[in-house]
Amino acid sequence: MADLLEDQWEIDGLVIGRGRPVAVEGYDLGEVDARTNDVKTPGGDGTVFGYDYHDGRTITLEVFTDEVDAATSRTAWRSLESLWRQRTLRYTPREVLPLRTRLAGDDTVVAYGRPRKLTPTSLRGLADGVVAAVATFDTAHAGFYGDTEHLRTLTLLPDTSGGLTLPEVLPATLANIGNSNADQITNSGDVESWPVITFHGPIANPEITWVGTNTSIRLVATVPSDRSVTIDPRPWVRSILRSDGASLAGAKRGVRLEDLRLPPGVTEVAFRGQDATGTSSCVIRWRDGLSTP
Repeated sequence: MADLLEDQWEIDGLVIGRGRPVAVEGYDLGEVDARTNDVKTPGGDGTVFGYDYHDGRTITLEVFTDEVDAATSRTAWRSLESLWRQRTLRYTPREVLPLRTRLAGDDTVVAYGRPRKLTPTSLRGLADGVVAAVATFDTAHAGFYGDTEHLRTLTLLPDTSGGLTLPEVLPATLANIGNSNADQITNSGDVESWPVITFHGPIANPEITWVGTNTSIRLVATVPSDRSVTIDPRPWVRSILRSDGASLAGAKRGVRLEDLRLPPGVTEVAFRGQDATGTSSCVIRWRDGLSTP
């Protein structure tokens, strides 16, 4: 993934903005609408507030073909239009694209969603490669994310609380069953983020827990050595899938996927399960959560 310069935007490999054939004259990050469940106070003044849910935002870009030769400008415009109109994305439920941006004086951030409207404000200069348009991108969630994906791998530690009590009939077999391991992971952003968690077998009843909280998910299932299961709580995914594509949503116990959030700061996470081989693992991938670019 290429690094962006300041005032550049990138979607699906197409970079626009500073120094590119398609320039960005202005942008608007859009408002975040709230869906409320408020009710009027029965028999009196006032309002009883319910749950508030935040929608995604609409990012608006004012774009134009920069002052380059006509052929280059026309090619750049067609690439932009093709990206905004692509059928595969539109016909794939839940599918999103990452929109990366680096504003002046800031680091690169990512938002996830879909390109929606592309409205030319003038096409009369197309033959000469001069085009201006307004492009919108609807995000699946109001937040932004760090450009760097962090990764942490946990394995099960041997259970040393027991052991052999002699005399014992030998030879004996020691099994690492009911083990756990914990580590700390850090969300360096200012808002919550959703980590993607993958259990690699062989393991029975794998579980991930935010230590010291009620946030925990366990799968009442056995993951064989040649399989893995991925818990993806991100708003645009929300699935529990085995590596062969089978859904294990019915095997979940614990919090809702929406509630498997990683708060800002340091979180201690624990990996638990039953593994007689000690070779299973839990891989956690996450990005820093950001309220603005």
